[in-house]
Amino acid sequence: MASLSLFQLLFCAKECERQNSGEMSVYHMTQGLEWLLRKGGLPELLNEPELILHLGLFIEPEKNGNGYRTVPVQVGGSLIPFETIEYQIVNLCHHGRNLSCREFYKEFEEIHPFIDGNGRVGALLYNLIDESLYLPTNPPDVFAKEEV
Repeated sequence: MASLSLFQLLFCAKECERQNSGEMSVYHMTQGLEWLLRKGGLPELLNEPELILHLGLFIEPEKNGNGYRTVPVQVGGSLIPFETIEYQIVNLCHHGRNLSCREFYKEFEEIHPFIDGNGRVGALLYNLIDESLYLPTNPPDVFAKEEV
């Protein structure tokens, strides 16, 4: 079992607090982070789209126990369908190496593949691509309205 640093534990705790996801979610997020680190913690892991599905199961084992969501969801004012999630995830993983961390994270959040835990999974993916899992940072607010 990988041993997380205090910095990594605090990152998980703060992300869960920011997401308002409760105390148990901190444990689940640390399990997902440890799993990524055991797998090598390199962006090349995204060549395996199943990685995202596994992270969703780590983050919310009960709510995401059946895999990707099977209902539409509203994100940022847009209704996001569920029928093409698997295709979109495979496509994102395939083309993701050409995207910045921010772009990948935004695309992932727009797909919103899970019933719950998308922000926490996205935060781990952001740091995976950024190669910053050992010193993780919060992803940017990609949906904030830009000031004119």
